[in-house]
Parts: sequence; C-alpha cells; structure tokens
Amino acid sequence: MIKNILIVEDDPITQLSFQIAIENAFLGISINTANNGAQAKYYLEKRITNTEHNPLPVAILTDVNMPCMSGIDLLAWIKQHPALQNIPVVVMSSSDEPEQIQLAMNTGAISYFPKLSSIDKLICIVKSL
Repeated sequence: MIKNILIVEDDPITQLSFQIAIENAFLGISINTANNGAQAKYYLEKRITNTEHNPLPVAILTDVNMPCMSGIDLLAWIKQHPALQNIPVVVMSSSDEPEQIQLAMNTGAISYFPKLSSIDKLICIVKSL
C-alpha cells in the first residue's frame, strides 16, 4: 500500500512548491492536497469510513491561516478524533511568533515549520515521519 501525506494549504503556489519538493525527495509517498481545513476535514472523514480503498494519510502538513477552518482548528479536530489522533501533524506558517508556535504544539502538532525556512528542513521533517 502506498503511503500518503495530506498537505493543507490555501495558497496554490506554496501548495505546489511543497508538493514538488516532497516528490523530488524520492520518499516513495503520494501527496494529496486540500485548500483549507474544511476540505481536509471532509477528505479525512471520507477515509475514516473507507480505509480499505482510501487509506488515511501517514502525516498531515497544515497551514495555520486559512479560510473556512484554520490549521489550528483542524489540528484540534484531528487530535480529538479517535481514528485520527495518532496521525502526526506538522503546522506551517509564515509567522514565527512564539505564541503561535506554542499554541500549535500545545494543540498536538509534532513540529512547527516556518514557511520562510528552507525546503530542506521540510524534507527532513517529512523523512523523520
């Protein structure tokens, strides 16, 4: 079974650059995307009821600031759901404010990735998952 990662990002250019970087790292994983937290929630709910044909992602990378449902709200929902709570979630943001980082970590993120840092750091995080 192919492992997959879900990238939740509302900016199409950032979404595509992360997707290309991960694919070019030859990690043997497929990438699925959602444009906001609400789409990600729908994506995950579909997979909970049919994991045989639609496996859950092995990790989720989510932006913080998105329309419809923020990355923090998505993270909180994931960590409260029994079928999803063990999926590692990496939070990404253009902000590196300590309060936002602490909120993400307290909500259950395994890592916080400033979007302005190098793509190599993101690849290292994904490899460690």
